[in-house]
Formats: sequence, C-alpha cells, structure tokens
Amino acid sequence: KALDEVLEALGACPVTHYHCVGNHELYNFEPDQLVEGPLNANNHVIASGKLYHAFVHDGWTFIVLNPYEASSSLPKHTHGYKAAAKVLTEK
Repeated sequence: KALDEVLEALGACPVTHYHCVGNHELYNFEPDQLVEGPLNANNHVIASGKLYHAFVHDGWTFIVLNPYEASSSLPKHTHGYKAAAKVLTEK
C-alpha cells in the first residue's frame, strides 16, 4: 500500500523521474519479484530482465549497477546465490 501511494504521487509529478532498484529492494524482494513488480512498469527500469541498466538523460549517462547479481545474501535457490557459492568455494 505504501509503495502504491508513493507511485501515485510520483505519477502526478511533472518532473521526469526514473526508478532504480537499490539495496533496500534487493534485501527484501527476490529478483523475479522486482522484474515483475510495479517499479518496472512498462519495462522502463529493467527491460533486459536484469537488475542493472544504463540510460541517458539531458546528456548525462547514468549507470545503475546490481552488487547482488552474485551474492550469498540471496535466497539459496537463486542463480545469484549459486554463483556466489561457487566463487566462495573455489581455491
């Protein structure tokens, strides 16, 4: 409900804005939930299905990275957890 209220207020804002997935979303949601969720409406945030992207606005290039692409903090069934576990167990 809180997210819906914020998105409604932002929708009424005449200023161009971009949603970026950050650490709070990555701590609290699985990647699939973010790709399919309201922050990715019209695929303008995560069009590639990845949680990182780049865009240009007013001549500036913005690069949004996902430090949790491979992380042991992800749920154990995810590809990102398995990738991190592999790196951590390699000699």
